Amino acid sequence: MLLRIGSIIPWIRKALHVVMVFNVVACLIPWVVMIFMCPPQTGNTWKPRTFGGLRCVSQHRIKVMLVFINCANVFTDLLIFPIPYLIMRRATYMSKWARLVVVLLFASSLA
Repeated sequence: MLLRIGSIIPWIRKALHVVMVFNVVACLIPWVVMIFMCPPQTGNTWKPRTFGGLRCVSQHRIKVMLVFINCANVFTDLLIFPIPYLIMRRATYMSKWARLVVVLLFASSLA
């Protein structure tokens, strides 16, 4: 939705593409790391090796990865936050009803 509405301002469209690439990379890195996480066993212990006898990622690295995921989410939220305001500021040529629809679309994310 932001890409479609953001086509009004070319640099916002480019910024959205950069944020999208960052978001994809921030999703793929933890996914790859989780493959090498040791499977849990009973009694709060972990198997010594993953599938195929590969070495496991330490629990400390998993915790660091979870912090990375949360920081990446907050960072992308902060980057996306001002975009609706910038689009609405530039969309003064739109009719009153079109602006109302766009405001309602952005406001629906609050629900």
